[in-house]
Amino acid sequence: MLLPEVWRYMDAYMGEHLLTHSGYLFAGKLYKNNMSSSPFWGTPVYFYLLFLAIKVPLLILVSFLIGLGIAIRRWRHLGHAFLIFMFLFWIVPYSLIGGKWLRYTLSLMPFIYMLAAVGVVGLIRWTSSWWPEAKRVVTAFIVAMFIGLPALTAFANSPHYALYTNALAAGKAGYFFPHDEFYDDGLREAIKYVCDVAPSGSTIAHETPAVTRHYLRAFGRADLKSKTISSKEFDARLAAGPVYVIVQRGRTYFENREELDHVRAHYRRVHEVKIEGASAAEVFVHP
Repeated sequence: MLLPEVWRYMDAYMGEHLLTHSGYLFAGKLYKNNMSSSPFWGTPVYFYLLFLAIKVPLLILVSFLIGLGIAIRRWRHLGHAFLIFMFLFWIVPYSLIGGKWLRYTLSLMPFIYMLAAVGVVGLIRWTSSWWPEAKRVVTAFIVAMFIGLPALTAFANSPHYALYTNALAAGKAGYFFPHDEFYDDGLREAIKYVCDVAPSGSTIAHETPAVTRHYLRAFGRADLKSKTISSKEFDARLAAGPVYVIVQRGRTYFENREELDHVRAHYRRVHEVKIEGASAAEVFVHP
């Protein structure tokens, strides 16, 4: 922490000098996604609450709400006070920060599951009070249900776990959080399509320089000219063909949205990669 390089990096990071593009496409609308847009001018404050509502299995969500209610009722108990504090200490400041990503919830989920466990125990105690003679059977059934059903849900959504939505957002996979739900799913297939059909010397435009370089080497197409759409050195509206543009909806930024609009309006879509029925990547060509 005392090294000058660390402080220089922190200064560059906090000053947003490391940003090459900005914006987060959330529920079909592009929002500012940086620290300077805090608290109310960046991604909406309900971003993480919506994540919990539609991305957590309903059984876990119900037990979490029960556990949160129990913890609030017993807030003077040290364990319950700790869980309430840690949940609020995370959800309030992170919701007010302008820049949000679903990967940040990795540090939130342990407290969600702890509160859900409190809810499960509360449910076991409540049901056991109605059938005290069957307490062991009731306990075993509830524990098996709350562990088994979410496990089956995870297994059923393999390997594209991030696309999972519960029944509250059925059919909306890839709509609310396309960047975090897809990342680069489908990109390899889109690049392979371009490598298979593009004439020698064509341009391939994208938002993933390192990944594209890797697959161009892997597919033996080092002759293709790789360009970044949001870069100031490239403009899809002026580029001479043949140009193949890979469009990933989640990688829509303020720096490239006008170019992407132009591509969709004036280029010809020749390929689409779908993941679990949702569009992950599209390939457009000009002329």
